[in-house]
Amino acid sequence: MKLLQFLCILQLSSLSPVLPDVFTPDPLTTETPEEFDYDPYVHHLGSTCRWTLRMPGDRSGEAVPLPPDFLDTLTKQICQDLKCGRVHTVKKTTAPVKSKCFHDCLLRDWRLQSCLQTLAAGCLVATEVVCGHQSVRLKGHEDQCAGRVEVWKDGNWGTVCDDRWDLREANVVCGQLGCGVALRVTGQNGLFPPGSGPIHLDELNCTGNEQNLWFCPGVQEKSDCGHKEDAGVVCSVSKASFGVTTAAPPAATPSLEHLCIISLSIAVLALAILNLVLCCLFCHCHDPGSEASTAVGLKNPMIVNVWSMKWKRRWTKA
Repeated sequence: MKLLQFLCILQLSSLSPVLPDVFTPDPLTTETPEEFDYDPYVHHLGSTCRWTLRMPGDRSGEAVPLPPDFLDTLTKQICQDLKCGRVHTVKKTTAPVKSKCFHDCLLRDWRLQSCLQTLAAGCLVATEVVCGHQSVRLKGHEDQCAGRVEVWKDGNWGTVCDDRWDLREANVVCGQLGCGVALRVTGQNGLFPPGSGPIHLDELNCTGNEQNLWFCPGVQEKSDCGHKEDAGVVCSVSKASFGVTTAAPPAATPSLEHLCIISLSIAVLALAILNLVLCCLFCHCHDPGSEASTAVGLKNPMIVNVWSMKWKRRWTKA
């Protein structure tokens, strides 16, 4: 035991010189949090392609006023850097009176750094920016949570092909729209009329956990589908009746590692129970006063002792 303690102490002492190097930040490469106290940053509103600008820390409630021209340039740059396409919509408000406007900033690590601030009129505050690849809608039915799936790209609404279209892809759409989960998917000769214009997405392969349909792997150009194959969905929040009564989201398939862990756990538990049962039986059968002993005809514990002594004598004589 003392040897084990000595080895542990020796191991810790050998690691101690390394610890300062691991946890001490390098002043040449690491910026302290104080440097960001006055830098506005990109704050996502529920998904990657929907965002606004906020001040850090206790100043999160303060506005981030920007000149109109700089605001337009900045929103385009951020949407492109997020890989979310072009700007779709920008909700703007007028900056508070006598507020300083941020301008000539550098966008680094999703923060506006090295900004200049001047007192100017006509500045705007972007309360919500929605990039093009965030926008999705359901058409072909009066219900907003049921219809043909359409997505926005490069200034145009387009449809989605029904190749490989199932509940996983439909769940992403319903979640994006705040319409619950998918109850039913439709495609060729489905519930909703075909659309028109470009077909933006094809051969999608979602997991069902994406926040945006554009984040799913698939074909985004040169689809070989026609509009008769436009994909559609009925979400759980839909008030329309399409003969759907229950929703069953796709079950997650456990990984091989998970199955191995479960099997080993069951095996260990079974061995432990078996060991416990055998121990109980052994103790119970070797107890002279137990019911198991009397059940085999050993009525008196003294008889057991006499027989055991006889067998011992015969064994020693032999």
